[in-house]
Amino acid sequence: MGTPQLPAASDRIRAVAKEQVVPGRPVETEFELTSLEPGREIAFKSINGSFPVSGVYSFAPAGESTAVTFDLQGEPGGFFRLAEPLLGRMIQRQWDANVANLKDILESNG
Repeated sequence: MGTPQLPAASDRIRAVAKEQVVPGRPVETEFELTSLEPGREIAFKSINGSFPVSGVYSFAPAGESTAVTFDLQGEPGGFFRLAEPLLGRMIQRQWDANVANLKDILESNG
């Protein structure tokens, strides 16, 4: 087996949301990395899915820790425009769960 290759800008990633906006239908989207600066930033945009989004994860030193910020921009249409307030809360819950999960993983390997 060779060494795993790190992703690069222009690579594509498929994501499936755990929470379902429409019952029985998970939200599945393919993203393209638009910027990748290890230790500083990961930016992406959707290239298919229910509505267009783009986002940036930013990382900065914070004492002995790392501060992570996430900015997501999107324009829901159709059903998703009607569900925008619910969708925003669902995305926030998913983000909080992802960060807690990542924290657990990182701290268990330390």
